[in-house]
Amino acid sequence: MRLIAYYPTWSIYGREYFFKDLPIDSLTHVTLAFALPQVDGGLNCEELDELNVAELRERGGERLKIGIAIGGWGTCEGFAAAMETDSCRDRLIINCLRLFAKYDLDYLEFDWEYPANEVQTENLKKVLMGVREHLSPSKQLSICLPCFQSNFVATELVLYVDFFILMGYDLRGSWSELSGHHAALFPQISDHKNYLHGEERIPKEKIVLGCPLYARTFAGCTGANEKFSGAGIGSFGEEGSLDYKDMIALCSEIMYDPECVSQYLIYEGNFVSFDGALSVKRKCDWIWEPTLGGMAVWNAAGDARGGA
Repeated sequence: MRLIAYYPTWSIYGREYFFKDLPIDSLTHVTLAFALPQVDGGLNCEELDELNVAELRERGGERLKIGIAIGGWGTCEGFAAAMETDSCRDRLIINCLRLFAKYDLDYLEFDWEYPANEVQTENLKKVLMGVREHLSPSKQLSICLPCFQSNFVATELVLYVDFFILMGYDLRGSWSELSGHHAALFPQISDHKNYLHGEERIPKEKIVLGCPLYARTFAGCTGANEKFSGAGIGSFGEEGSLDYKDMIALCSEIMYDPECVSQYLIYEGNFVSFDGALSVKRKCDWIWEPTLGGMAVWNAAGDARGGA
């Protein structure tokens, strides 16, 4: 069973969250984010190079698996062009393999949000095939999947991918027509897990549930499924997205919706939706029931310290 924490390169700046702050003993995997795909098949790793990955390896020992995510929301635009031609795909494959050696990685994750059509999914499969062909059996590949049906044809990728991260968050946000629970387990996450397993034929043990360590906030409303006036309070100037640790600091009454499995609070005219102790416990039970592949959290720097 995997417990994966994402560690973005920007953690060391405003959030001042370092490798020493990771709950290493509780984790099985740490995913460093992000290597940025370039249109020519290159990978921009400038921000990753600011991290001392050898320190993380030393702290985690052989037990901890370390990976890098390529792409990310807003930084994966280069994928389409990088996979469009044979020459670019070959270059991308070589650069992916170099990451394993450069950073002593255990796995590599492709976070393409999202292929626009089945041709792009086919190109992704070719890259995965090329990388897999040159990997030792001990090295792994993973992919992020949205929590809705898309142009990903996961069935075509199962042979080459060791685990799939189901991004069970951002189901609602400032872009939505109505406020709502952004990481509700029921019905959307649960239904889509059933779709991935039943229709796309992804083995249950390869499906990892992604959970947020941040809240989505909606200004001008006091509940779910209401009209709202815009993005609510946020952390580090990002309106509408509030780190879990900052949300806890509001010291407001925290409520739980057992029907959809989500937690929320109302703060100064903001509806704040998040995962807390109760909803995460229920999600852990849900993961164990069919023996899914584990849980991944985005991102470690947003967590409360001291066990809150």
